Amino acid sequence: MNKTAFAALCLSLGAFAPAASAQSCPPGSILCASATVTIGTGPVAQPVYVPQQPIVQPVYVQPVAPRVYVQPVPQVIVTPAPPVRYYVQPRPSYYYVQSQPMYFWRSNVMWGGGLSAGVSYVGGRYADQPGVMGLASAVGRARAAGHFGGEIAIGAAYGRDWNGDERFEIPYWLSALIYFNPQHRAQFYGVIGANGSFAGVQYNALNRAAGSHGGRSMGEYAYLGGHVGLGLEYQITQRFVLFGDARGFLRTRIDEDIRSNPEFAENQADGTTRTTNTSMGVVTQFGAIFYY
Repeated sequence: MNKTAFAALCLSLGAFAPAASAQSCPPGSILCASATVTIGTGPVAQPVYVPQQPIVQPVYVQPVAPRVYVQPVPQVIVTPAPPVRYYVQPRPSYYYVQSQPMYFWRSNVMWGGGLSAGVSYVGGRYADQPGVMGLASAVGRARAAGHFGGEIAIGAAYGRDWNGDERFEIPYWLSALIYFNPQHRAQFYGVIGANGSFAGVQYNALNRAAGSHGGRSMGEYAYLGGHVGLGLEYQITQRFVLFGDARGFLRTRIDEDIRSNPEFAENQADGTTRTTNTSMGVVTQFGAIFYY
């Protein structure tokens, strides 16, 4: 039985020998192997390539060294705090400076002279004939080195009086001046004093017809009175000033005709006549003074 099987195997190998010889392995292949099998005295068998197991070459893997990352420690720089500085504000010093007058005082008193122009208002008996006169004056002033001064003035006035009569008048003034703020350029002052006047009056037709003046056509008066007022003196330079003031006056006649020829007369309902020689008014004026 074994012999029969062996013979069959040999025949099978002989049958496949040509096919095997015809098949070739690729050059350099390591999967095929040749073998020669000789069975008996038959022809030389062709090599048969038997597939071989692949040879696995060892692979060497270079071990990678572990990388250690070291986190740098942050550098902390400590800056010392600057020293605290305290500033002490010095206590201010206050000095009181006395303002000096703008006047250049060469002596205890300065003298000056100038001109002024103004208006005198005394009211009026008739609405269409107000008692207004224009006034021009020559003025002399003296200034002490302080709050006090003096003035003398004489002028000329022309216009109508309270009765509506036309008149020409020569007034004169003697005044004391009190300066409230002599250290300033603009100086306010008060004025108080005495005044007088000489007047020539031309009576109008109404007064003559009423017989108020005993049939006279004109008269001459002399007055004496007083006045008070306020003014402002403004320095342009140390020696040249402008001024303006307003003065209220009250006066009465002192001439010889006050009884025979009163200035004001008014007939009463009972037939009597009321008379007076006292009058009042307001004078406003503006002018300039040069001190030397």
